[in-house]
Amino acid sequence: MSLLNVTKERIFDAYVNVGCLENKWTHLAKLYPNAQMILFQGNSPHENLNDLKTAWGKRLLLLNEKNCYQWKDICEFLNVVPPVSPYPKIEGIPKRKVKALDSSVGQNRWLDRDESPWIIDRQNKEFEYIQLRKITANKPINDYQLDNSKFWLYRDDTFPGNECLFSPDNFRIKSRTKANFVARKENMEVRQYSSSAITSHESFLYGRFEVELKPPKVSGLVTGVFLHRDSPRQEIDIEFVGNKPTKMLTNVYYNPGVDGARFDYGYRGTPFEIELGFDATKEFHRYAIEWSENDIKWFVDDNLVHRRSNWGPTPIPHLPMQFHVNLWPTKSRELAGKIENSKLPAVMELRGVCINARKCINERAIVIDKRGLKEGDLELVDR
Repeated sequence: MSLLNVTKERIFDAYVNVGCLENKWTHLAKLYPNAQMILFQGNSPHENLNDLKTAWGKRLLLLNEKNCYQWKDICEFLNVVPPVSPYPKIEGIPKRKVKALDSSVGQNRWLDRDESPWIIDRQNKEFEYIQLRKITANKPINDYQLDNSKFWLYRDDTFPGNECLFSPDNFRIKSRTKANFVARKENMEVRQYSSSAITSHESFLYGRFEVELKPPKVSGLVTGVFLHRDSPRQEIDIEFVGNKPTKMLTNVYYNPGVDGARFDYGYRGTPFEIELGFDATKEFHRYAIEWSENDIKWFVDDNLVHRRSNWGPTPIPHLPMQFHVNLWPTKSRELAGKIENSKLPAVMELRGVCINARKCINERAIVIDKRGLKEGDLELVDR
């Protein structure tokens, strides 16, 4: 109802799903003389459609089943250039219950964020973060062995901002559940350092992802545990930086669209720094990401240390992602400090990975459930 108060500072430039204000739409046309309205008619036209046309005039665009998934009419109406990606065809979401979420963060702190329409300004005090009602699902429990090449890809590539080239030779398997990631100063032609990274061949949609590890205490090195995808880019992170051994970074990158949409913006995301209360480089600890349709939670030794709800400050990533663990030297001194060559080679020790999640095959989620098919159009299978 804040739209009716006409406050000077708004959180968003556009609002969607404002059906709860249906009897106020003509009034909104007077309150916002420069605003535009896009209305989907569906199979049953609104009873007050003539009043809407009178109130909004040329500022009203009516969509129907034929043109609702086309950029042309919308872009011409808004006087903007059509994007390169196709308009996403997504099933409508019915009205859902919400509740307020306590957004206090104690001694931890937000770091600098990307400027993006998908990230809410943390200085805005008016926005009340929301948590969607809890949705439960049965999920399989999987302990993935580190020596299983059918599950893990041992990487041999790199990425922008990374000073190393990953090499399978730097991934030292100690046992089926233990491995060392080794970072060293080494001429790799395209990079002057080498290190290691592993990625799941499979993608997952929601679940719990846990590792037990001990990162190295070496400035310039980053230990990463994260979920990631491209086109569109979405990501959920845990990171340890070598110059801050008592802290843990969490991060979320969100871009909209369906699979294949070329929205991959963001280089800082929405990082959040957590004070652990111990030196993570001295002992093994368990770190987990719990990702659902409703929120994202981060755990340390089963203790909840951070939580983000929908739009707090980004939407929740909603597309399948692969799971990654890596160790890499960063170009960014701001992130992890100057690389300490004198302390190389350095080792990150991994003592186990547990994934409790929905697998995805061809972008369709499957879960193990011996009781049969459930959860709408998700295909559930026994394995």
